[in-house]
Amino acid sequence: MMPAVDNTSTVPADKPWETLEAEVLDALSAARLAPSDVATRLATRASLYKGKTYQPPGNARPRQTKEGASAVKDAIQWLQKCEAACPLAEAGVGLKLAAEDHAVDVGGAGVASHRGGDDSRPEDRATRYGKWKGAVGECIWYGRATTGAQVVEDLIVDDGVRDRGHRLCVFDPRWKAAAVRAGA
Repeated sequence: MMPAVDNTSTVPADKPWETLEAEVLDALSAARLAPSDVATRLATRASLYKGKTYQPPGNARPRQTKEGASAVKDAIQWLQKCEAACPLAEAGVGLKLAAEDHAVDVGGAGVASHRGGDDSRPEDRATRYGKWKGAVGECIWYGRATTGAQVVEDLIVDDGVRDRGHRLCVFDPRWKAAAVRAGA
């Protein structure tokens, strides 16, 4: 699993990309272990919408969403029924390189896609750097974040994604390890 590739993120000047990446991996594991805790945090978030505009706490810029609070409420209902999954280990170097390839590829092109510029898919990129068994997945997140928890909560809310594929990916029980790559 390559859960987060972020090509438009801004992080505080004093926080290196590597710190955000580690926070995302930690937040993914925490969400998988305790979905009800995420539901509790999202209940607060749901109150921070005016129509389809989300006003994050603090001085963060408001964000226009596609669905507004209804996507957050949908996530809360889903999380309340969700069973815990195993935490994610940090993936080996091969999966990290695959995630980096895609972050550089789509980030440099300003494209939001699971397909690479060479038409590669997540499993193609993972195969470039080693062998894998089972399944490979990918969650891509674009936006502005100051914490890994914000990234993961956005993936779980999955605003504007009809099949909620990123939410399902976060909690997919097949995943045992993940690589996270952030970039600009």
